[in-house]
Amino acid sequence: MSLGIQEINYRSISADGRGVVEPSNSKITMFGFADVVFANGLKVCGFKLKASTKNNPQGNAFVEEPKRKSSDGKFYPVCRPTTAEARRELTAAMIAAASKPPMPQAEAAELSAVNGPATA
Repeated sequence: MSLGIQEINYRSISADGRGVVEPSNSKITMFGFADVVFANGLKVCGFKLKASTKNNPQGNAFVEEPKRKSSDGKFYPVCRPTTAEARRELTAAMIAAASKPPMPQAEAAELSAVNGPATA
């Protein structure tokens, strides 16, 4: 079963792509954000690509799902993969998107002029 990922709009949080260590947890490094478009027309915004110094089945890289802050002050996930296979597919797709060189600004501006600005 495939998630049917059509597009991933990945944004690195550092110019050199090396990531930024989270101040609240020195064992976690955050690399960027992504919005994912699925084949059924659903767009989910706010995924985070992170890495841990702990051993992880995905080779230290993992995807954190978008979260919302509740009235009780806690953060709860908005969505999540329902199977280990779906989680592996999403993580692999995010790593592949993060590995691609960024689009030149002139090309991005031209694409935006043709398709309109990206919306969340």
